[in-house]
Amino acid sequence: SLLMVCSDFWHRLIKKHPVMTSEKFSEISQDWDFHETDVKYSLMKPQISLREGLKEALAYYREKKII
Repeated sequence: SLLMVCSDFWHRLIKKHPVMTSEKFSEISQDWDFHETDVKYSLMKPQISLREGLKEALAYYREKKII
């Protein structure tokens, strides 16, 4: 987006790191919509549940004093 490019340029001029860069914006603005019957996603089999993964992540972040 033009706004993100301008923001990147401006932050380079003032020598500060922007909260949102054009690269980050590109990542989060992708089409994340998919259906479980899509071929490329049907090959993915989660090893653990979402709930268990979140518990493990939270425990790790607490152990490392990130949160």
